[in-house]
Amino acid sequence: MLARATRDLFRGLGLFLLAALGTSAAASLAGRNLAVPLTSLRQRARGLARGVLGCRLEPGAVDGKTLADAFERMAQEVRAREEALSQLTAFVEYGEDATSGETMEGIITTWNPGAERLYGYTAEEMKGKPISVLIPPDRVDEQRVLMEKLRQGDRVERYETVRQRKNGSLVDVSVSMSPMKDSAGRTVGTAAIAHDISARKRAEAALRESEERFRLVATHSLDTIFYQGLDLRYVWVINPILPFGEEQILGKTDFDLFSADDAQRLTDVKRRVLDTGVGTRSEMKLTLGDKEGYYDAVFEPWRDNEGRIVGIAGYVRDITERKRVEGEREQLLEELARYASELDFTLASIADGLLIYNATGEIIRMNAAAENTLGYSQADLEKPVLERLATLHAETPDGTPLQEDELPPLRALRGETVRGLVLVIHPPSGRKVWVSLSAAPIRTPNGRILGAVLIFTDITALHDLQEEQEEYISLISHDLRTPLTSLQGHAQLLQRMLSKSDADDRELRSVEAIIRGARRMNAMIQDLVDTARLEAGHLELKKQPTSLEHFMYGLLERATGAVDAQRIRMEVPAGLSPVLADPNRLERIVMNLLSNALKYSPAESTVLVTAESRDGEATVSIADQGEGIAPEDLPHIFERFYRARSAREAQGAGLGLYITKMLVEAHGGRIWVRSELGKGSTFYFTLPAA
Repeated sequence: MLARATRDLFRGLGLFLLAALGTSAAASLAGRNLAVPLTSLRQRARGLARGVLGCRLEPGAVDGKTLADAFERMAQEVRAREEALSQLTAFVEYGEDATSGETMEGIITTWNPGAERLYGYTAEEMKGKPISVLIPPDRVDEQRVLMEKLRQGDRVERYETVRQRKNGSLVDVSVSMSPMKDSAGRTVGTAAIAHDISARKRAEAALRESEERFRLVATHSLDTIFYQGLDLRYVWVINPILPFGEEQILGKTDFDLFSADDAQRLTDVKRRVLDTGVGTRSEMKLTLGDKEGYYDAVFEPWRDNEGRIVGIAGYVRDITERKRVEGEREQLLEELARYASELDFTLASIADGLLIYNATGEIIRMNAAAENTLGYSQADLEKPVLERLATLHAETPDGTPLQEDELPPLRALRGETVRGLVLVIHPPSGRKVWVSLSAAPIRTPNGRILGAVLIFTDITALHDLQEEQEEYISLISHDLRTPLTSLQGHAQLLQRMLSKSDADDRELRSVEAIIRGARRMNAMIQDLVDTARLEAGHLELKKQPTSLEHFMYGLLERATGAVDAQRIRMEVPAGLSPVLADPNRLERIVMNLLSNALKYSPAESTVLVTAESRDGEATVSIADQGEGIAPEDLPHIFERFYRARSAREAQGAGLGLYITKMLVEAHGGRIWVRSELGKGSTFYFTLPAA
């Protein structure tokens, strides 16, 4: 029985290792937090393997040496599996790129899915084949040089080259290669990661083409285009303003070219652009020689490749003739046109879809985001409003079709305001789109409805992420807890069996350490799950009127086995107004704060719990006599994964106070802390009255 229980314990530990490693790619932070207690468990288990030798077995029991040998073999198997899994993780962690392993002779040994996608060869086709299959004929010597560098123990970092796909096409790649060594330090192969840089190469070519187009356009433009350095001296100019020539402008400032007043105005504007990093456009009246004219001037910050401002880029257009012909009427039309242009630019720059309707439901303005999402054709825009809206087949999140009188544009045209309505629409493209929309009427000062405005956000990606998050939460809850439950159960069985035998205290303490570690990991998993659900808004609260007096004293009685209840002093007065709370979540809030207070205060000290009602809410305080919290830690104490630097030890996932804060806020309350080094800490939270 003892041997079988021990064997089951190791099997449970192995299952938990596989589950934890299987999810580490999805949650590396959770993996790091679980790794510490997991290592402790493995060491305790190995220690137990050695400790069992000290059992005084009854006659006929399993031979002690046989049992010890079995334990050692199992420990070796765990180590071997860990090493294999570690090597596997090194190959797949760059799964989006092409990853392959090769012998020093260039024979491919491993080939990941990213390599299949990049080169077109399957793993079955490439394993055992030479890497030269991918090398274009004109790159063979290049590959020899790289391999020689690897033989010398060096790495190849982001080497840009060309590879040949299965279909014969060439692809630009950035290759990183490292030598793989065996346990004796001998180079036995290479590991290569290839990243597709075709898009970047195309972008670079497009940039060169764009620069050439700009040069041609600038050369034949009627505008004056120029650059000035930080000292506002001209360093480049095309089509200089008459009567100046290029040689008269380069190296000069505006004070060398214009009157003192004009030069000062130009300098002030350009200095503001340099200081704020924000460009400007204005029409300026300037005097050149003995001629006065009007100019449309644009000044923008000139930035280098790292985004640093290195000067002014600008263009100036002579609009003197237009000003003369158009006069006052043209100025008014210009102003109106500018306003319309700004409105169009504003609508076009909004990332959300925006539509403006007239009083009959006709769309009079629609930005690019709305066009892309809704996919209206010109024929659709000419349809009556009801017929046009019907093409979207709008429905609620539960799949119920939206009735005509519930359609947001029509509600807005009736004078209603709609905010944050979530709908599912089906544009002509056939794509199912989740949107969050708002609509409101457009009124004149006297209240007459001129039309309506509707704005919507495509939340399809957010909806998909939430569904993925639910799957992830399910993975955490099931795939990690199942082997952990088995591990804990077998450890408890082993504990009972050792208790009945004449095992010494050291062995019993080892089993108890395993059980404590399993419970601690289970609490960490629960913290991670609760955090994900709280952040996604999926944690349901079952609020009900709750008496703080009965709840707190009942909690103290229930918590006697979980915490040192004798150190807790309750001073919750009778007659407090009931609060509106979920008793289960409220218990989590209080237990988190009590556990921290007991953990970070002297063992002989008292933790004081008080409560009071005021202004429609109840305030609960939990005070300890510990070391206190440093002032620099106080602003961050409720942040996710934050640990105060004064903490004596790192336990848990660092989510306790973060979850506590989110639970309090989900109840509609507030939480804060007051602390002074050497004088302890007091945590406060409020709950709304029922």
